[in-house]
Amino acid sequence: MNDNGWIKLYRELIDKPIWINSTLEQRVILITLLCMANHKPKKWEFKGSPYEVQAGQFITSVKSIASKCSNKDITTQKVRTALKRFKNLGFLTIETTSKDSLITIVNWELYQNYTEQDNKQNNNQLTNGQQSTNNQVTTNKNVKNDKNEKNILTISKDIVCHSDVQQVIEKWNELESFGIIAVKKISSGSKRYNSVIARIKQYGLQDVLQAIGSIKQSPFLQGENAKDWAITFDWFVKPSNFVKVLEGNYLNRDLQKNNSEKISDDRFRYTEA
Repeated sequence: MNDNGWIKLYRELIDKPIWINSTLEQRVILITLLCMANHKPKKWEFKGSPYEVQAGQFITSVKSIASKCSNKDITTQKVRTALKRFKNLGFLTIETTSKDSLITIVNWELYQNYTEQDNKQNNNQLTNGQQSTNNQVTTNKNVKNDKNEKNILTISKDIVCHSDVQQVIEKWNELESFGIIAVKKISSGSKRYNSVIARIKQYGLQDVLQAIGSIKQSPFLQGENAKDWAITFDWFVKPSNFVKVLEGNYLNRDLQKNNSEKISDDRFRYTEA
């Protein structure tokens, strides 16, 4: 099971279908699952063999989840229903055996990216604060305020960064109905993740979202071209490719089979970062 620590909970969660269309019990189950997930790799047992559970994963049972919710109205059947719903919405994956289940929170690193050292630092700050006398608090008030302001700025920047990436991924995955491959995984610090951050910093979040939206008006990018090629996320976030999409170079493109424009071979690569 998980160790002591913190989890991040984004305010925009309350505007998402997974929250709006969930019952009260399902919302409790949702938060309970986040609290049960491991925040770092840990040795466990699964399918009768040693297993290293990764951050964002945990091995449990429906009965255990119901117990953790500490609510008599949350039955094992309601937990099963919630798990099925959360799986269909892409919030988690679940691998079940006759004894227990391995649950993985999808994109855990995207939402919960913090290090053990951050945790220790926060715990030390709390401990030091508790041990301080009133005089020490008064004497060091300005210094502590300065430190707290720096921490708040750092944390806020991190949250905005992850929130922006989340919006980009959600916008991109709307293209799945147009035949475009959805993003299933993006790890913080990966080449794919850093490319998204770079485009947001260079052009701004709204331009990135606008560029993605324009793909809906481009049959060429959706695969109606001589090579039956369709745009991929990794191709899109490359600097030279992104600006072409943003400027509308692929809108109203001639779709004749003899179209002679050459597209780099790396367009066919889909690298899971």
